[in-house]
Amino acid sequence: MLLHEILVNSARANPDKTALVTGGRDWTFGDLNQASDAFTGALLQRGFHLGDRLGICTGNTVETVVGIFGALKAGGAFVLVNPAMKRN
Repeated sequence: MLLHEILVNSARANPDKTALVTGGRDWTFGDLNQASDAFTGALLQRGFHLGDRLGICTGNTVETVVGIFGALKAGGAFVLVNPAMKRN
């Protein structure tokens, strides 16, 4: 089973169960699945292709989680970039 399939299956089985708490908000499996589906669509509309890599530089946020699952659902990979890393 692929990682993003775990989210999809969890959203089907327990859509209202809390999956993540961040920024004072509870995110359910259904919320995360829906948000990652929307992000997947946005990636594909912008030309993201099978095997592409998505750099994620957002820290420990819900956007990071959505980005990870969105990239995987689109058939790509993700690369976490430390937002505190200095630019050269």
